Amino acid sequence: MQSSSSVPTWVPIVVAILGILGIIAGQVVNSWKEERRWKRELAREDVRWQREQERHSEQHRHDKQQKNRELQMQIYADLVATMTKIETNLVANISVPDGHRHEVELLHSENQQLNNESAQLLAKIQMISTEEIADAATSFQESLIARSHQIFHKSRDESGLEEAERLIDEIFRPYNHAQKQFFDAVKAEFLD
Repeated sequence: MQSSSSVPTWVPIVVAILGILGIIAGQVVNSWKEERRWKRELAREDVRWQREQERHSEQHRHDKQQKNRELQMQIYADLVATMTKIETNLVANISVPDGHRHEVELLHSENQQLNNESAQLLAKIQMISTEEIADAATSFQESLIARSHQIFHKSRDESGLEEAERLIDEIFRPYNHAQKQFFDAVKAEFLD
């Protein structure tokens, strides 16, 4: 018979095995928890990275849009300045006294350069603008350019001076209207 203080041999073996299994189970559970934590952290990092990329992309898109708007406004301003110079030349041409052919030729030459410049600006506007602005810019440019050559040539002969003055009055009504339509179209696009 065995004494009451003695433990069967299989009990310490089972306890040892259970202890080892407990340690292994604990390691497995800890490893599983660590892997889940690592995956959550990685997912959070991916979301953070994706948000950062979206912010960067949005900032880049905004900067590009801002740069394009500034470019558009510069081109619009250049067209208005060029058209104002053409308008000034037309009026100045009428007021050049007889016998100052050289001044007239200078004005005419400058006017041709301004006409070319306005045509180049108009081409840029048609490429980068909405159809409404492009149409308004075309009307604006054509309203003055179409008759500017007539004014320069008519103002050089005696009977043509009165005709040139009449043409200027005739041109400025639609020109001012076209200019207003152009300004309204630009304001509508940029203030919306």
